[in-house]
Amino acid sequence: MTESNSLAQKLDCLWMPFTDMQAFARDPLVLQKAEGPYVYDIDGNEYLDCISSLWHVGVGHGNRHYLDRIKAQLDGALTSASLFGSAHMAALDLASRLVAFVDDARLRKVFFSSGGSEAVETALKVAIQYNKIRGRGGDKVVYLKRAYHGVTLGALSAMGIEGDRMGFEAHLSREFIAAESPHCYRCPYGLSRPRCELACAKSLERLIAQHPGEITTLIVEPVQGAGGIIVPPPDYLRELHRICREHDIVFILDEVVTGYWRTGARFAFQAEGVAPDILVLSKGMSGGVLPLGATVVSREIFDTFTAADEVFMHGNTYGGNPLSCAAGIAHLEFVSRPEFAARVHALVGEFAAGLEALKHHDLVGDIRQKGLMAGIELVTDRVTKEPYKPQRPLALLARRHGLLLRPLGNVITLFPMMTVTPSALVDMFVRLDAFLHDLGRMSKRGGPRLAAGG
Repeated sequence: MTESNSLAQKLDCLWMPFTDMQAFARDPLVLQKAEGPYVYDIDGNEYLDCISSLWHVGVGHGNRHYLDRIKAQLDGALTSASLFGSAHMAALDLASRLVAFVDDARLRKVFFSSGGSEAVETALKVAIQYNKIRGRGGDKVVYLKRAYHGVTLGALSAMGIEGDRMGFEAHLSREFIAAESPHCYRCPYGLSRPRCELACAKSLERLIAQHPGEITTLIVEPVQGAGGIIVPPPDYLRELHRICREHDIVFILDEVVTGYWRTGARFAFQAEGVAPDILVLSKGMSGGVLPLGATVVSREIFDTFTAADEVFMHGNTYGGNPLSCAAGIAHLEFVSRPEFAARVHALVGEFAAGLEALKHHDLVGDIRQKGLMAGIELVTDRVTKEPYKPQRPLALLARRHGLLLRPLGNVITLFPMMTVTPSALVDMFVRLDAFLHDLGRMSKRGGPRLAAGG
């Protein structure tokens, strides 16, 4: 059996998430090693990872601080344990450190899971059971159009991306209803700031009026990630927070993508001046090394369960796994360093300057940035905002320039690692500039069109 045949047979056994497997088979990318912001395939080709893998490796590939922490846990007596009826020191240590790092007087209880979808599912079930215990009445959960909160059926009920719901609609909860998202570039009301007076946020009040006494929970991302890096206008989250307080609605903030300095602040909710009842975390909270998620709940909600002598009937086998917790502790140690925060703040400015230099490309309609995350929306006409449809999937075209990208339709997403060196950041923008130049040249040339994506 030759090595090529062996690889082909192995590829034939793998089913990858969110992937057109027939297209992948025609042009597979198989990674073999990585260091810092660079990854290498089995043929030795180098790619600059512009998206922190799947937005979760924010501290660089192969970071020794994390690997050493995990090794120390491996060398210890406990490498696998559940939190069903017994605790262990790694989970206790991480929970107490995380509460201190979140640094909010209300958010005091941590429920561990294996990733973002599970952490969201946990948050939704906590809110539903909490509202039943206190006799709140009503079961409706509001989410935003273009929202992404995960792929389990519960989280998928709060999915605002229509393509991801397709085919599952009959199995999703009808107690979930959508409010408008804060998309200033493509405002659903045809308004502009500041004259819009946050009409998108006030759509929540209209829903409340349409469903009197029925809406008990709101789940929202500080920045909509998979929806196209939709950055809300100033005061948007504060307005949602005000409405939730006035109407006694549980406010869930999904910081799976935005947490741990990604927006330039430790957490987005702190910079926005809001106080969620439940905070959802995952993605980079283990440095991207091992699966880990957390749902951080207010003391008030937890005390309501205990006062009613209620058990939260929910859990997962690998939530709070000792090895994952060790990676989570390593992450808090790493990102708590004063020099880390200082470097992130400097990077945000350097990142903004690099993005500004890309605006001259004819295909660039809008660039949305929050901290170290950005979306470059491509259009064929800046006046009509007609979305750009590439001749080939953008991710494949980007590979020619040594770029590892995860486009969302006509939006190029950028999530540089928070440990990226100035020279690597410059390298990223040089490659992106050449990539956009080629896209523009191909667009003028015309030719057959294929669906956007990658």
